[in-house]
Amino acid sequence: MAEQTAKNKKVAAHDRLQLALNTLTTVVGAAAGERTEASLRRHLGVARSKWEAYDQAHFGYVEKIQVEADRQVEREAYTASYGDSEALMERAEVMLDGYAAAQAPQVDNNILFTIARQEQSAFYSKAKDLVATVETVLGAEEGAKSRLELEELSNELKRVEEQMAAGALLTKEMTKLRPAEAEDILRGEADTSLQLQQALMGHRRVIAMRLSAVKAPEEMGRNNGNRGINDTYMYKRRDKPTFDGQRRNYPSWKREWQDGISGNLPENSEVREIKLHLPGEVEPDIKNLTTMKEVWGILDARYGKAMELTQELISGLQCFRFSKQAVNNSAKFLELYREFVKVYNDLQQIDSLSVLDHDPTLCTLAKQLPSDDSKMRYAQLRILRLAENDRAREAAAASGNAQSES
Repeated sequence: MAEQTAKNKKVAAHDRLQLALNTLTTVVGAAAGERTEASLRRHLGVARSKWEAYDQAHFGYVEKIQVEADRQVEREAYTASYGDSEALMERAEVMLDGYAAAQAPQVDNNILFTIARQEQSAFYSKAKDLVATVETVLGAEEGAKSRLELEELSNELKRVEEQMAAGALLTKEMTKLRPAEAEDILRGEADTSLQLQQALMGHRRVIAMRLSAVKAPEEMGRNNGNRGINDTYMYKRRDKPTFDGQRRNYPSWKREWQDGISGNLPENSEVREIKLHLPGEVEPDIKNLTTMKEVWGILDARYGKAMELTQELISGLQCFRFSKQAVNNSAKFLELYREFVKVYNDLQQIDSLSVLDHDPTLCTLAKQLPSDDSKMRYAQLRILRLAENDRAREAAAASGNAQSES
C-alpha cells in the first residue's frame, strides 16, 4: 500500500514536471523577438521547482520499492529524466546569461582591484590584531596560566591562520586583475605573511611549554586532596545546552544533552530542566510529560527525522545565495565553502554523507562556484575522489576474493 501511494505521488510529480518542461521547450525554441527575459526566467523557475518536487517524490518511492528489479528500472528512468531536464534548463540558463551580459555594465578592473586590496588589508590587519592580543596576554605578569586559558589562546592563533588564508585568496585575485604588478603584490604579501608566521611559531612554542607545565585539574585535585584544598573553585559550572529549534542543530544538541546531563539528575528533575531549554513552539507538546522517554519521543518525531533534515540541508545548499558583502570571487568562494562545510558537518552528525554523492546536487553546487578556476579545481577534485573510490572498491573486492579462496 505504501509503495503504491509513493508511486502515484511520483507519477503525478513526473507529469507536472513534463508539462513544465514542454512549456519551457516552447519558450526556449521561440524566436528571439518573441521571447522575453521575464518569460524565460519565470518558466525556468517553474521547471526547477517541478524538478525538485519530482526529485523528492522519486527518492521517496525508491525507499518503498520492495523488488530490486523495479528499483533499478526506476533509477534508470530517473537518470534519463535528469539528463533531458538538465540539458534543457542549462540551455535556458545560457540564454539568461546572454540577457544579463547584454544589460550588465562593465566593471572597471581598477575598482575590483581596490575592493580586493581593501579586503586583503582588513584580513591581515585582523590577523595582526589577534597576534598582538595573544602576545600581550602571554607577556603579562598575570597572563594565561591555566590549561583553559592557554587552549583559548591556541584557538586565537588558529583564527589568525584563517585570516591569513582569506588574505592569500584575495592576493591571488589582485594578481589576476593587475598581472603587471603581480611581483610587487606577491612580495608585499610574502613579507606580511612571513612576519605573522614567525610570530605564530614563537607564540605556539610559549603556549606548548606552559601547557606542558600545567597539571590537569583532576591531577591537582588528587594531589591536594590530603590538604583539603579544592583547586576547582575557579571554574564556573557550564550552563545546560539549549536547543534553538533549528532542525540541523538537533542531533548535536541531543548528543550533548545525553552525554552531559542524562543520568546525572533524577528523571523528574531532568524532565523539568529540559523543558526550560527547549523552544517555546514545542512547549504545548511536552507540557504534561513526566518521563524522558516520552520527551525524546516527541522531540525525535518533530526534529529528528533524518530524511526531513537531509532534504532541508540539501535544498538549502542548492538554493544558496551570496550575501551583499560578497563582491568578488574570493569572498563568494569563502561564503559557499563555509556553507558547504556546515552542511557536510550536519550530515555527518546523522551518518548521511552519502546524499552528497548525488549528481544533480553536485552539478547545482558546481554551478554556484564563482570563477572558472574554482570550477576547474572542483572538477579535478571530483575526478580524484572518483579514482580513489574505484581503487578502494577494487581493493575491497580483492580482499573479499582472497578471504573466500582461503
